[in-house]
Amino acid sequence: HKKSIILYGVKGLERRSTCPKKLRTSKIPLAVTELVLKLRLANPTYGKAKITVLLRRDHAISLSESTVGRIIKNLMVKGKIKRSISCC
Repeated sequence: HKKSIILYGVKGLERRSTCPKKLRTSKIPLAVTELVLKLRLANPTYGKAKITVLLRRDHAISLSESTVGRIIKNLMVKGKIKRSISCC
């Protein structure tokens, strides 16, 4: 703390940001995320299990249900899709 005061004055006592400097980037290709978005918009009642089956059967893309669920969750957070109307 003493070194901070000497180098930066009173400004050296202020708290510095604790947020990470580098965030991990997603390894899921953007094209796959867009395909999940397209499938979900066409069929709003389809969940992660059904979309996983469609990706594997029709598009030869092998993803786990959990991965598809995370993609759907991220799309909901971004406001690109809404919660399924069949739920609750």
